[in-house]
Amino acid sequence: MKKILVSILSCMLIIGLSACSNGDSKNAIEQGKTQMNNREYEKAASSFQLALNKDENNKEAKELLDNVDKYINAKKSLDKNDFEKAKRLVEGISDKYGDSSMKEDVNKLKNDIKNAENITNKMNQNIGNLKDMIGDEKFQEAKSIIKEFKGKKLNDKQKAKVKEITEKVENGVIKITMDKKGAEDILKKLEEIKSMGN
Repeated sequence: MKKILVSILSCMLIIGLSACSNGDSKNAIEQGKTQMNNREYEKAASSFQLALNKDENNKEAKELLDNVDKYINAKKSLDKNDFEKAKRLVEGISDKYGDSSMKEDVNKLKNDIKNAENITNKMNQNIGNLKDMIGDEKFQEAKSIIKEFKGKKLNDKQKAKVKEITEKVENGVIKITMDKKGAEDILKKLEEIKSMGN
């Protein structure tokens, strides 16, 4: 009889703890959803992770955490101008957001990625145009275009190209100035020789 009573109490304790754990998991999910709605995605990720720590098989917590993680990492990738990774991550976000404002934020992020990519492509085109100007020795025009790059968000590759082009433009301006000065000196000497002959 004691064994049966102990077994029944053990089962009730296990069921009670399990229910407590599921309740804690649901509370963490609800807290995470509230944080998502408030656009506190880092906090929401922590809440969903807490829910998974309580109940590792909770599909809702897994899906919500996956969405939030992808969103956070897509934003970070965009900040690093890694558009391909940002697009891949944002496209991998499922459309199950709960009742949060995340759908709006995901759509905005998609537009931000597209706009940043267009700006980067335009910058790359301008860099190509600068190279052509250097080849044509249009250094003053190139200098004015280089000024447009100041304050723009460039990736490391673009920064290196602009720096290289800037050095070439400055060297070209110096060369033209020296050539012009040299030509002026020659004309001056010719004038002197001419005036001596008179």
